[in-house]
Amino acid sequence: VYLTVSDGKAESTAQQDVTVNQAAKCTPQNKSMYFASTANKWTFEEMKYNEENCSWEIGVHFDGKGDENGEQRFKVTSAPDWQHRIYGQGLDNQLCDNTRTCGDVYTDKKGKYFLMVRDDGMTWEIEKGLPVY
Repeated sequence: VYLTVSDGKAESTAQQDVTVNQAAKCTPQNKSMYFASTANKWTFEEMKYNEENCSWEIGVHFDGKGDENGEQRFKVTSAPDWQHRIYGQGLDNQLCDNTRTCGDVYTDKKGKYFLMVRDDGMTWEIEKGLPVY
């Protein structure tokens, strides 16, 4: 990199070698994550980990219907069962991992969506469409 500094009277140029590292890939806090919802009859669908943006991702199809216990909703788990970490609705689009105080995440979405859960803070987003892998 060359840097030129000028005060209007004199000019000075300096050279410095710079090494640019690509962003380090993220290491997930959980070994795996699963999505379960009323739309898939509470079966566990494995989510993919995206090392580029440090998030767990899955394409989901919401049918807009709930079940006998209420409206359409979902949870994210760290294993394909209910005995491990279960993430439900926290504050400000953040999932929390205590089912006694965190309920299901309710959504009125209908159609194909992309669910992304950031691994570092367990914040989530739902966007229209499906992920491209």
